[in-house]
Amino acid sequence: MKYRAEIDGLRALAILPVLLHHSGLQLLPGGFAGVDVFFVISGYLITSILFKEMSEGNFSLLSFYERRARRILPAMVAMIVFSSFLSFFFLDPPSMKMLGYSIVAVSTFMANIFFFLKLDYFNPSAELNPMLHMWSLAVEEQFYLFFPFILLFLTKFKKYILISLAVIFTISLISMLLTSNQSVNFYLIHTRAWELLAGSTCSILITKSALSAINETLKGWLSALAILLLIISYSTYSYEYTFPGWFTILPVLSTALIILFASENNIVGKMLSSKALVFIGLISYSLYLWHQPIFAFAKLMTLESLTNELIAFSMLITFLLSLLTYQYIEKPFRRKSNKSTKTILAYSVLVLTVVAVLGLLISQYPKLGGFTKAEKTQSQPSIGLNKHCNFNTDFHILDECKNSKNPEIIVWGDSYAMHLVKGLAEQNELIQATKSACSPNAYLSTFPNFKSYDLDWSKSCFKFNNDVINEIENNSQIKTVILSSAFEQWFKYDYFDGTSVINNDFDTYLISFKQTLSRLNSTGKRTFVVSPPPNNGKNIGQCLLRKHYSLISHSNFIDNNCTFQKNEFSEYYSEILHFLKNVEKYPNVKLINLSKEMCTDSGCVTFNEYPLYLDAGHLNDFGSEYVGKIIKPIIDN
Repeated sequence: MKYRAEIDGLRALAILPVLLHHSGLQLLPGGFAGVDVFFVISGYLITSILFKEMSEGNFSLLSFYERRARRILPAMVAMIVFSSFLSFFFLDPPSMKMLGYSIVAVSTFMANIFFFLKLDYFNPSAELNPMLHMWSLAVEEQFYLFFPFILLFLTKFKKYILISLAVIFTISLISMLLTSNQSVNFYLIHTRAWELLAGSTCSILITKSALSAINETLKGWLSALAILLLIISYSTYSYEYTFPGWFTILPVLSTALIILFASENNIVGKMLSSKALVFIGLISYSLYLWHQPIFAFAKLMTLESLTNELIAFSMLITFLLSLLTYQYIEKPFRRKSNKSTKTILAYSVLVLTVVAVLGLLISQYPKLGGFTKAEKTQSQPSIGLNKHCNFNTDFHILDECKNSKNPEIIVWGDSYAMHLVKGLAEQNELIQATKSACSPNAYLSTFPNFKSYDLDWSKSCFKFNNDVINEIENNSQIKTVILSSAFEQWFKYDYFDGTSVINNDFDTYLISFKQTLSRLNSTGKRTFVVSPPPNNGKNIGQCLLRKHYSLISHSNFIDNNCTFQKNEFSEYYSEILHFLKNVEKYPNVKLINLSKEMCTDSGCVTFNEYPLYLDAGHLNDFGSEYVGKIIKPIIDN
């Protein structure tokens, strides 16, 4: 196909926002939409090649997969091997285990499904996985596993090919818009296919000269409008948006317009064809491969937002590795070799098998390295009595969520209530009524409106909390209620009141929480509110693990043994502390402020014999036992 320099320039406009976004800079908060731009470009390029070969009658499925293998595998394997080597110096054993399984998923082009299944509320190290970005490559390869067959079938009915593609495009788009689970929309092929098909449609339109009647002036204006819309997407979007969703249409449409109308005859085409942008576009695949592991290792090393100096250094390393990869791996392997197609494909399968075995070996590193029971405990979430006590549906008392026949205590709240249960259950008979991220409140739930926390989730949280308080009111065996939560979600998100979404207003929340406490008081039961453990906003659990395993670090926090002063907690948690003071004034409610118990003038305790924290705020089982001993004498009085 005819080379279009502006498409390489467009690749640069896709990769640069992605790099800026993942670096932590807020210059382009919607830079993650660059991945959607890549999807459209990929759909356009591959369809152009396939349609031309099929139309000329020289299409070979094996040759197509051979080209794909030479295009993506060598650089990908180099990145995986190098990242695997570095991981022994940067990753703690639990993260190594996750990395190993991730590599297996990447080598089988199932990374999107793996991360869909594994990226959950209790996986603090997942976002720092060096392979996280490979979900998008898996989506592409799954698409190209089936698309050649679809296109080959459609070429027999060339008259209807555009209509047919439009129908498939519409089905995928509607599927995305109607799916309430944002993790499904984000990771899985059937809700992402429309983006690649947008590029495919552009290819057929251009091939058939379907838009030739549009004059050059109008094409120039349309491509300029597309650039403007793309800049708006990058500049205004954030993770607060439901993405993918309606908002995804804008960057996809912008990319399609640029592909259709940018050319050497207008200013947008000339801008995108500049040597600098074309060069970045040429190395964009390597840039995409390397940016995630480099930034992941840098963030792990510091445990906080990267400084501008470290961002610049990470960018430099990413570009250097990408240049070397493009020059000495991508380019040589793209050239047609004298080996047969079947031989290259056989080698490809063999290499992917070796990589998968490498991943399995890395996943077993914790066992091979003598990962003790104590070390496993310190790096696992404290979930309470049973995993089923993290309720996904309506609340009712389960046998596995109580530790005696007639317990008198109920622990109600989100994961910050969950992590109290193990310690409390050692010396108390109790019921566990917990739901991740669902703060205890009978009159409001939060409405985060991202990923899996959509309106359906808010409704389920609202229903769960009402089920719990109804159980408390109607169960005469229950004498004591312990509520706990992170509470910070009430400062971040809008609310759901059972019928509609209302704007975030903390005074409204405070009223509703006091109404909840008043309702509990009316039952005559003893009520305790437990604060979150003290923290300074940094990942204390990761710090403790890195310190324990002497991993490469560049952090004063790690150098100071992961301890922090009381004033650091007070500054970071000022809003929560203000809220807790209001709760303390409420009659017949006892506040248990863990910061008063875990902090002294010399600092806040983060480890006893073992590390107490899982991440920035959650406790592990050791921490649960430590806090349980603090709480017991208070509730026994």
